[in-house]
Amino acid sequence: MNNKFKLVNFTIVAALACTFASCATIIGGNQPTDKTTGSSVGPATIGSGDQTLQNDRFSALTVTGDLNANKITIVNDLNIESNATLNKVTVRDDTIIKGNLTITSCTFKDSTIIGNNIDSIDSYFGNGITFGGTQLTLKARSKVIGDIRSNSKLPATIIIDKSVVKGNISFAQNNGKVILQNGGKLKGQVNNGRLINQ
Repeated sequence: MNNKFKLVNFTIVAALACTFASCATIIGGNQPTDKTTGSSVGPATIGSGDQTLQNDRFSALTVTGDLNANKITIVNDLNIESNATLNKVTVRDDTIIKGNLTITSCTFKDSTIIGNNIDSIDSYFGNGITFGGTQLTLKARSKVIGDIRSNSKLPATIIIDKSVVKGNISFAQNNGKVILQNGGKLKGQVNNGRLINQ
């Protein structure tokens, strides 16, 4: 009787904790937790709220909120419904992020589609970038193999600072700007915009 009472109390407390804190639900790769570590290899879907992942591996990863990640590898696709802040993350297949992307020392080996702005430090894009925001900044030895496409409905600015783009840059709207700073290089052409050397 006493153990049954303790179990009921524990269940109620756990349910309330998940109600008041943003509990993650991970399906596939790990046990349900808001911070995961380990050597998971399955696909995972993480539910509502801001999430933090570190030192992990997934065959695929879908996050319905914001994601902060450090030292993770995704073998296939990465899909994030909101914003992402990533450090030392590798994605070997397609990446789709519907919000802003802030990255340091990351590798995206296939296509990268970002819904809003991008801020990249020392990162690699192996199959071009498509973005929908008004600002894309490549800093500190970032490298893009392939084309960059801005599909923003407003004029966009791309800053290439100590970085290289080995492809063309195209803007959906007139008055797009590509700014080269501190030895930044563009190997291709600018379409529907202008190139500025600073």
